[in-house]
Amino acid sequence: AGSPGYTCGCPGAQTWNGSACIEQPPTAGPDTTQSAAGNRPVTTPSVSSAVTPYPVLDNDTKLVFVVYKEGIYVKQNLLDDMNTQYIESVDLLSDTDWITEFDYVYHKNVMLWLESSVFEGLSLYGAPIDRSKPSAFNATQKLLRRTYNSKRLSIDWIHDLAYISVSKGVEVISIGPEGKYYSYDLIRHNEIQGDVSVDPIHGLLFWSQWGYNTVTTKHSGSIMRANQDGSDPIVLSTATLIPNTIALDIDAQVVYWIDTHIYTLYSVSYTGLDFKTILVSRNLFEGSFSMDLFGDHIYWSNYENNALHVTNKRGLNGTERLTLVNAYTDIEGLKVLDSRRQMNGTNRCSHSRCAHMCLPVQRDYRCVCSKNRFQFSDVCNDETTTTARPVMTSTGMTTTTAATTLEPIGATDAIHSQLIDHNIHYMKNISHKLDSLINITQLRPESDGPHNGHWIAIA
Repeated sequence: AGSPGYTCGCPGAQTWNGSACIEQPPTAGPDTTQSAAGNRPVTTPSVSSAVTPYPVLDNDTKLVFVVYKEGIYVKQNLLDDMNTQYIESVDLLSDTDWITEFDYVYHKNVMLWLESSVFEGLSLYGAPIDRSKPSAFNATQKLLRRTYNSKRLSIDWIHDLAYISVSKGVEVISIGPEGKYYSYDLIRHNEIQGDVSVDPIHGLLFWSQWGYNTVTTKHSGSIMRANQDGSDPIVLSTATLIPNTIALDIDAQVVYWIDTHIYTLYSVSYTGLDFKTILVSRNLFEGSFSMDLFGDHIYWSNYENNALHVTNKRGLNGTERLTLVNAYTDIEGLKVLDSRRQMNGTNRCSHSRCAHMCLPVQRDYRCVCSKNRFQFSDVCNDETTTTARPVMTSTGMTTTTAATTLEPIGATDAIHSQLIDHNIHYMKNISHKLDSLINITQLRPESDGPHNGHWIAIA
């Protein structure tokens, strides 16, 4: 699956060290007892990060979730087994700090998560999903430390980009193998930032945001869409108040979200059409935090009733309470672990020569400099400014109805030019071209004369 096209495993208690199978010395693992239901082991949470004996990447669909101040767990029984206790699950990562959201890259055996602690603040971490198999990370690594608080994360598994919700927008971080984690402020607005989700197959970014009117004392929310570089933002729906969490059906090109203010599960197409109200339930949706979609079902966590729930994405279950996992404390982030969720797609940045970051833009790409560029020894002159392009308020945007579906980005020849756009002559590319024109002006050698050039754009 993915590159290089196969995964190495070892027999018995041996583990793969990257080149050979070796004997693993005995490790003190978590205590286990027999459950009342039979021979299923019951795992007691521990503070160690020992190699789990449970096969995680074994081509079976699994539900992975975060338990408040205890760590990341994988549901040990079948995905659709109902009313199980979280204590019957296996801990992939034990941690007494606050982990909120996580995501993964299946073919690289990597998971990333956001963790907040009293002394360290917020940090982005990475680790293997299955510690018995090869991974891009040999062990748990702190990738970046941040001064702000963030609870939302979505990974582009094709271009190695992590999209993180910040206080009033979205930040993107490169998570490539070079060990340099560049970051860029992608989206900025003046409302409360909600969830974020990326579709690298169609090259699109989705997020939720909402505001509060102190005069009318009412909330007003929006489901937003843009290209992966933040360009061309549009509103898909304003028929919501507090859209706290979102999920994507990439195959059907549908956005799902839960409004925790009016306790409702909604959906709308990628183009803003076919708006639907799927399910209304205060008990199920009031404390919803994270959600995911797999097959015909939607999965979400609820920190009010300390549970993981599931329902048919078409609302065929009615208002029946469907509980997968119960816990005695908050369950927050969750993801369905399955290689089929992360389909192959064209990497638009595979041949780019960006100094810092390459962001896909439809069939092309855009080079940007990291906002923390001065922390790196390599010089970046890919653009003249690191400030994000402004995003209009939701009242100033309109919903597009130009098409009912969006074509996936196929294996097309990349356009390796920020100046010349050979086959797309839209107004939306003008800012990219102006950036490059200004950049060329400023980078002219002094021998060519003083830098007194001016650019005027008439549209």
